[in-house]
Amino acid sequence: MNNRHSKVLLPSVFSFYRQALRTIRRFPSFDQRQIYYDLLRLKFTEQARQRDPAQIKRLLSSAHEELDWLKSVLDRKADGGAGGGH
Repeated sequence: MNNRHSKVLLPSVFSFYRQALRTIRRFPSFDQRQIYYDLLRLKFTEQARQRDPAQIKRLLSSAHEELDWLKSVLDRKADGGAGGGH
C-alpha cells in the first residue's frame, strides 16, 4: 500500500478498532470479553499484511457489519431480549 492510501485508510482502521474495543467492553462476562478480544486480535493479525486498498476497504466494510450485529445482540440483551447466537 502506498503512502497516500495508508494516510486515508489508517484512520478508518484505527477508528474501527476503537469502536470494536468499546463494544467488547459492554459484555458483562469477563470470559465473553476475553473471547472477543482474542478474536479481534486474531482478525487484525491475520490481515496485517494486506496491502491492497480495495481489499482493506472490503474487509473494513465486512468488519463494520459484524460489529453492528454484535452491537444489536448486546442491545437486545440489555433490553432483556433473547439475544441471539452466532
